[in-house]
Amino acid sequence: MKPLAPKHVAVATNIGEEESGCSNACQAALGLALAGADIGKLGLARMPLWEAEGYGMASVGTVKKWFSRKKGVPVLFADERLSKMVY
Repeated sequence: MKPLAPKHVAVATNIGEEESGCSNACQAALGLALAGADIGKLGLARMPLWEAEGYGMASVGTVKKWFSRKKGVPVLFADERLSKMVY
């Protein structure tokens, strides 16, 4: 069977919105890399910015530890319905 795309074409996909824990976010990011994605957009919603920053750093670090050539990109939601106000 002939491949659908040349080998040099990067595959990108996304996961996440509300994460139930940092370890789950890391596991989901690693799952994307294991499934073959070269670039994973790691969505984070309904958490304070400081918490999203921690989840993002941990998820990107997990992907880099196991797959140095793959990339994880944390994505924050700007949708008011998915935000959590923190005062």
